[in-house]
Amino acid sequence: VAEFVVPLPLLDPKSPHFNAPSCRSLHDLGRLVHEMSYGEMFKVSDLVSDHGQGALKLEAPLPLDLHLIDLLDGLQDLHQARNHQVTMENIASIPLKALRGPRPVELSGFLSVMREQMLSPPRTSERFGERSYAIVSGKYLNFSSRVGYHYCVVDAYCGKTVNKNYITFSFKGGAADETRRNRRVRAIAIILGALDFSVEVKADRVDARFRKWDASATAQRLEAIGRLLNFTRQMDMLMVSEPSVEAIARSFLEGNYHLETSPALSSSASESPAE
Repeated sequence: VAEFVVPLPLLDPKSPHFNAPSCRSLHDLGRLVHEMSYGEMFKVSDLVSDHGQGALKLEAPLPLDLHLIDLLDGLQDLHQARNHQVTMENIASIPLKALRGPRPVELSGFLSVMREQMLSPPRTSERFGERSYAIVSGKYLNFSSRVGYHYCVVDAYCGKTVNKNYITFSFKGGAADETRRNRRVRAIAIILGALDFSVEVKADRVDARFRKWDASATAQRLEAIGRLLNFTRQMDMLMVSEPSVEAIARSFLEGNYHLETSPALSSSASESPAE
């Protein structure tokens, strides 16, 4: 039986043979479905952009142009909405309320991303400042974001039934060079691993899963991801050396979000030669 379960020859998503007819084991099928599922989640904002007249803009002190699509019970008191805009008070979705906790990104970090992009060769596949979307219901969230030349998707369910609760998180890209982007996702992986996520890193992309915990624990992890998304927008610029990976992850886990003044980060930079 193991012969039809364990082998995983289907490894490279870019291969022309990465398809259903090439699957030779259940492991192959799981790998294919995983890759296709995340690929579709990254397309959510494109699909909504084409057909999303029902999207409502969220007016809030957040560093992104966020539009909400309510499936059922994700928003409340919509009779107060004006000009297709809603506020934080209109949010009823449990996972989105948990995710929305972080403060706005600091201007210095945001400008550093823009400055890096202006000095770097253009990457036509990446777009700056586009709309971000959240598809919500009372207990469900699919958040698709493009900010600062990185992409992220948070897909989550948070309710009373433990077996239904989950968070999947994907993050990729950035304005820095490939080495620093890879260091950033490895730091993110360390943070998420410490928060009980199962994590996979490949190049400048990290995928993580959190499943079958109660609503309180699930909401706590979503709140941490909200802080992490704000934290990571300036993180790739600070990945000046390998020790930065551990140092920045440790700073976040210790609640030190001011990277410019982090003793751990200063120590890691001084201990390694400049790159």
